[in-house]
Amino acid sequence: MLISIHCNAIDNKKSVKGLNFYYPATNKEASEKLGKKIVKNLRTDYDCSIKTKKNEDGSIEYTTLRSDTETAHKRNGLLRSQSNGRNIPSVLIEMGYMSNDYDIKNIDSHKQRQIAMESVTKSIIEYFKEQNSI
Repeated sequence: MLISIHCNAIDNKKSVKGLNFYYPATNKEASEKLGKKIVKNLRTDYDCSIKTKKNEDGSIEYTTLRSDTETAHKRNGLLRSQSNGRNIPSVLIEMGYMSNDYDIKNIDSHKQRQIAMESVTKSIIEYFKEQNSI
């Protein structure tokens, strides 16, 4: 398993905020499953903005969880290179925008970082329990 945690920034766009999540197309099913757990738990536990869309069937779609086939985001190449071609679940988490005043308060807060990492840890445990690996 590979989880890579970063912060984002956009020059001259202080209004852009929130978390973003990416997974590689390689081992897409496992990576997307792990990503959905991380997004769900962070959305519940962490003081953040995660965009969602409600589908016609009532289900929630996390629009900030994307595979590298859906975006040309350069960091997805980072996931592929860090996994060294191994077929492992991989997720890149952008913990907010350092260029946004709201996000930077969370990024700078020891308490919020602790909550976020506990949430990611909970997601990993849930993932492995589902795989009967624990």
